[in-house]
Amino acid sequence: EWRANTSHDITFANNIVAECLSNSTHSKGEHSKGTLIHDNVRNVLVTGSLYAHNVERNVLFKGGASGVVRGNVIYNPAKRFTHFNLNAVDWEGHPWEFTEASILDNIYIAGPSTDPKAFAFNLGGEGPLDLNMSGNLALNAKGGAMPQLGGSGAKTAELVDRLGEAARTNPADASALRASMANVLAKCGARPWDRDPIDARIVADVTAGTGRIIDSEQDVGGYPVRPRTRAAFVEADWNLDTLARR
Repeated sequence: EWRANTSHDITFANNIVAECLSNSTHSKGEHSKGTLIHDNVRNVLVTGSLYAHNVERNVLFKGGASGVVRGNVIYNPAKRFTHFNLNAVDWEGHPWEFTEASILDNIYIAGPSTDPKAFAFNLGGEGPLDLNMSGNLALNAKGGAMPQLGGSGAKTAELVDRLGEAARTNPADASALRASMANVLAKCGARPWDRDPIDARIVADVTAGTGRIIDSEQDVGGYPVRPRTRAAFVEADWNLDTLARR
């Protein structure tokens, strides 16, 4: 029952997750994090999205989680691209559960802020991981192949590698993945047909290999100044039971 009451059946699609502030105001200090699929969160699909200039969690799976990360562009993290980490202290009193992660057809690109020793999927922490990983393109900052799987720290995680090392090599013909990357960059964000200067700059960073992890919005010009807009509420125009416009 304690597992059943967590979030489940989630689709996260065509978003931009970028420039999460690093050394800013968080009580833990450095905290530039992208997306966390937390302990026992199930059936999550992350697709068609751009992750750029986040230190880590691009995406992070915790213990007992399950999900698919497919067809995304992950650019210029610092330490970690996608990773797994079950934290034993969070599971006191409960047996560890398998995490099920499918990492498919993504484009991983190191950038100016990326550790040269980084790899596309980082195995950390403790507990069991059932991993399906294939069809990904992983490039270092010079455009060469980047290692796709590695570990860090005093990990004791148990890996069940469903598809094996051969599935974790850059495809000989990456043209389909590069077309997928162009499609992600064309469609990600709230208004891809009419991007504001911030989204446009972040997308341009990926294409140009520029940009960096930031500590403050002032590092990239500060928050934009938006003109104030107002509209009168006309009750007759709305169905207040459903909050739908008539």
